[in-house]
Amino acid sequence: MTIGWILERDRENFFAGTERVKKLAGPPTPSFACPFCRAHWAQARELQAHIAVAHFVARPILIIDGVEPTRTTILRKRPIKISVLNSSQAELKMGSTPAIILTPEELVRQVELLKQAEVSLSLANAALPGTTPVITPYSLSFRIVAPATMRGVEMAFTEQLASGELTRALVGQFLQDRRCLGDGRDYATGLAKFALGILLKERPAGEALTLPFAAYRESYGAALEALAEFDRPLARLVTSMIRFAMNDFGAPLAVTGYWDLDLVRFMLANPGDANPPSAPGLSANRLSICPVDHGTGQILDLGVRMFSQPRWSPILSDECRQAAASALVDEMDRQKALAVWAAASWRLGAKMDAEEPLRQISAIHPFRTWAEPYLESLTS
Repeated sequence: MTIGWILERDRENFFAGTERVKKLAGPPTPSFACPFCRAHWAQARELQAHIAVAHFVARPILIIDGVEPTRTTILRKRPIKISVLNSSQAELKMGSTPAIILTPEELVRQVELLKQAEVSLSLANAALPGTTPVITPYSLSFRIVAPATMRGVEMAFTEQLASGELTRALVGQFLQDRRCLGDGRDYATGLAKFALGILLKERPAGEALTLPFAAYRESYGAALEALAEFDRPLARLVTSMIRFAMNDFGAPLAVTGYWDLDLVRFMLANPGDANPPSAPGLSANRLSICPVDHGTGQILDLGVRMFSQPRWSPILSDECRQAAASALVDEMDRQKALAVWAAASWRLGAKMDAEEPLRQISAIHPFRTWAEPYLESLTS
């Protein structure tokens, strides 16, 4: 046992003295593999740049008449041109029917035929095998109304609400007119909201209104949202009138055919412009096709009268001052009265008479865009 122990110890000492430990290598070099072509890159940013150039997958896009629709869009007129970009296939679902898979070309042919439909569609771009496709969803509501249907709604509106008395009962009667049912319902509802806004703003004694005065703005806003989608002269007139009533001069000032409105909108948007809309001829016959709330009507009458004056006087200033101070007039109408006063007196050279209204509207949107520099030119 003793000899064996000695030999074993000697053997261990021998190996301990002759063994060489291998030199340890450093950490392995980083390697970033492309999941598509298996190429390797030393840095993550190099891999990212490689994928962006060699394996880029574009988002699929639907284009209707040159514009990509929002994720939820209402179409009021038949599209002229529909295009699908960067898509390998599409899924189309109409109403409660099961979804179907189509090629982009088949999808375009299907959509071009729609008039009244609720559509959900998803465009997919599966350009790289084995990867999750890039998908763009859209919800389209096709509410395309025939021109004859819209003309019927307009005739009913003019006959029942454009002249004479305006009541909630008449608004309800208008909505129940057979010409306002079916496909024309949305158009009729927008016009009815406008008429209801007039009632809420004027508050006639015979109407037991429970909504507050300020609710007229909400009704006007709902009418504007609905009617802005219809490319009809009456719809453009009503939306322009609503924007004027709400002191919104941001939209392009297209001619509506109602000269009073076109003139005063033009002058209040930019009083320095020397080319106002031309006045209608003396023989022109005016047709009542749309009601105007009394506050807006008063401002239009004031504006036409002031801008038609050949010279200015304190009497005209006092007339404008009274209109702007009336407790029965809505705040936004009082602001327009001040703007008419300032713009008309300034145009006729009575700049010192313009100082009083300019001071009151120089911080009020949207009139401050021109009132503030006018006022500064007086005080500098």
